Amino acid sequence: MRTFIACLLLGALLGMIPRLLPAQQNQTAQESDAEIEVLKKRISGLEDQLQTVENVEKLDLQARLADANAKLANAEFGKFERELRNSNDDWLRNWVIILLAFLSVVGVGVWSWLKNRTNQLIETEVGKNIKGFKEAVKAQDVIKNQLGMLERQSVASVLEGVIDYDLLDKNHHPGHIKALREEALLQVFDDNETYYPILIYKAAEVLAARKSPRLICPLLYRLNLAADSDIDARYFINVPPLARLPKWHDAVKFLEYMHTPEAYEGLNRFLNYLLTDNPKSKNWFLRVAVSSLVQVGIKLNMGDSVPILKRALLDIDNPGHEVLSKLVEYFDRFNEPAEIKEILINYLDNETANMTLPEKQLADQCLQLVRKHDPDFAENWRASKTADNSQA
Repeated sequence: MRTFIACLLLGALLGMIPRLLPAQQNQTAQESDAEIEVLKKRISGLEDQLQTVENVEKLDLQARLADANAKLANAEFGKFERELRNSNDDWLRNWVIILLAFLSVVGVGVWSWLKNRTNQLIETEVGKNIKGFKEAVKAQDVIKNQLGMLERQSVASVLEGVIDYDLLDKNHHPGHIKALREEALLQVFDDNETYYPILIYKAAEVLAARKSPRLICPLLYRLNLAADSDIDARYFINVPPLARLPKWHDAVKFLEYMHTPEAYEGLNRFLNYLLTDNPKSKNWFLRVAVSSLVQVGIKLNMGDSVPILKRALLDIDNPGHEVLSKLVEYFDRFNEPAEIKEILINYLDNETANMTLPEKQLADQCLQLVRKHDPDFAENWRASKTADNSQA
């Protein structure tokens, strides 16, 4: 049964095969057509896409090209603008230079004309008044000279009334002497042609009492002239006051009141002039010059005058107690015991009985000063004097 059924099914299958083959073929053809259509559509789609891609790329390139062209146009426009601006600047600069040159030429001409015109106006205006101005200046000078002359005459009149008075102490000056101006006193001192020598001397005396440093140079000049002139003592006595000749050797001590290096150096130069040039009236001035130099040197504590003082001491015939005493003080101040010995031996070596009291006192002073440096010399000198006195 089973076999039969199997055979029956096999026969049925075999009978169906011829019918299935055409159907399958039709189905395959239909599928192929459909597939072709699908492929065509796909190809068409791809072609459309390709065309679209090409169009997009073209648009992108076109956009880039347009942008590049725009940039190029901008660059060319910027270049054109710069060139135009530079051209305009050059044009403007050239015209400005031309204008400035023109204005400079015109301005210089105008300025020169204005300057000349102004100078002419000034000269004209000044010329109108210059004569009056000169006359006013001359009148002022005349008035000033007249006032100066009147003042100098007043000073001379005041000094004439004090010829016999010592004016070296400023504290004892009367009011009319204190009222005299320094400038007027110096003018009187410098005027040899107008005023008597005694009035010139008194003017120097007042200036010395005031310690006027302006007196130093003109006084030293006058002392040099006086030292080289003849001095006659007869003119100092039995003559009218205004006719007296001043004792210029006494005027050397005026410099003692000037405690300044200028006065010290001036005295050094004056003493050297006396010792070197041997002027006519050397002996009148030498003693006073030594004394004044010593005084100023002690005041200023200047000891470099020792050599010239030693020379001067040898030239003085009779130095006197006062000068010797000042020299001893000076040599002691600046540690010159040998010079003190020389003074003791050469000027104080007389017998004690023949010495004056000031000489004895000065000799004792010298011995005390020498004893500090050479006690044996002091003892021997004292012993010799004691022996001389005993024999006498």
